[in-house]
Amino acid sequence: MESANYIRAKTVRNLANISECPDNITGKAEFRDQLVEQANTPYRWNTNYSHSIVGYKGKGVSVDESLLSPLQKQTYDDGWKKNAFNQYASDLIPVNRYVGDHRHDLCTKVVYKEYLPEASVVIIFHNEAWSVLWRTVYSILNTSPSHLLKDIFLVDDASTQEHLHQRLTKEVDKFPNVHLLRTGVRSGLIKARLLGFSHVNTTVAIFLDSHCECSEGWLEPLLDKIAHCNKTVAVPLADQISSETFQFSPVNIEHMQMGGFDFDLNFNWRPVPEEELKRRTSVIDSTWMCGGSLEIVPCSHIGHMFRNAMPYSWGDNGMHILIKNSLRLAEVWMDDFKRFYHDRIFYNIKHWTLTEDNTIRRDEGCLGFQGPHSLVVMPCNPLASKIKWTYSQENLIISYRDKICLELSTDMTTVNVKPCHGGSQQVWSWPRRTLKKRS
Repeated sequence: MESANYIRAKTVRNLANISECPDNITGKAEFRDQLVEQANTPYRWNTNYSHSIVGYKGKGVSVDESLLSPLQKQTYDDGWKKNAFNQYASDLIPVNRYVGDHRHDLCTKVVYKEYLPEASVVIIFHNEAWSVLWRTVYSILNTSPSHLLKDIFLVDDASTQEHLHQRLTKEVDKFPNVHLLRTGVRSGLIKARLLGFSHVNTTVAIFLDSHCECSEGWLEPLLDKIAHCNKTVAVPLADQISSETFQFSPVNIEHMQMGGFDFDLNFNWRPVPEEELKRRTSVIDSTWMCGGSLEIVPCSHIGHMFRNAMPYSWGDNGMHILIKNSLRLAEVWMDDFKRFYHDRIFYNIKHWTLTEDNTIRRDEGCLGFQGPHSLVVMPCNPLASKIKWTYSQENLIISYRDKICLELSTDMTTVNVKPCHGGSQQVWSWPRRTLKKRS
């Protein structure tokens, strides 16, 4: 259940004594100045960590398949098939392992506001492996000061695996501040999050995936950022957890990445441009267009396991659902720029009325997509990769929309894109579905 903005903290209601928010995130020099004060109070960690050496301080576990018995090998293969990660290795690692403290030295010296708001965590899962799910929960409990964390809501989005039914219910009952909610029917990430959010009664709600591990000091920086400005969506640095060995690999603060959307409206992590590193900032349209800000908080570290594939299916109508969701985003938020998305998908889908979403945008006074607030952080060519090509009756390979054709260079070594003129260098043959240059 990978999500576009997979971990984020955001305000639920206004904090007291907050009237104005800064127009921009703190600059690099200012950021360093902010960190030089010595902390005068100790952190209040829970310390119920495992003393096992396996996985200690985020170390990974390598499994030699050749040494496995036939039964172990079957378990190993089944784990990969069900989860698209090495469940066998995960199950060897304690669910309450200690991953270490991966903060920059300056971050350990920060003095945070005394009135940091209380938070609750919402975790959505569907057929998640037991060890991975509970490692997420234990990492939150073991690294969060008790006075700042009120509840953890586990939202089961119609899981079918046996260990997530009665066994999970009994396990959750052992924890007074962990609560289990069930959607009953497959609802999807956003609806499941909204269900969890409806039970949150703290100032801040934090949304995490079910395959994360929080390291020491992750919570306070997020809450502090929101305490300074309640219009902020605060995002931690995303450390990586290997899907093969479960090695916890922290991100260097100088090499952090930022999330963004391409013109297919797919979410990707990319290196932060140098000019943006100096500003320590990131954008997302619906947040910035409505007067808020989305900011990466370098002192907060949460590990996330990235899978190479999804272990579950969207069903026969999956592609239609994904495109419909993207069309909804484009229609509401992208204004005239939505044509770039429409041109790329070449997909005939019935449009619908988005009255509620558009009303929210209007009532909140959100700006247009092309306003002065807009910031392009990655160079891109929105039409380069998915131009629709046609093999014409004139034996041209042509994009009718752009009036361009494929053309062989005069030395016959490269193929280029040129304005169509119908000359011999643009004439192609298609015998037995093999593209050849016509002589």
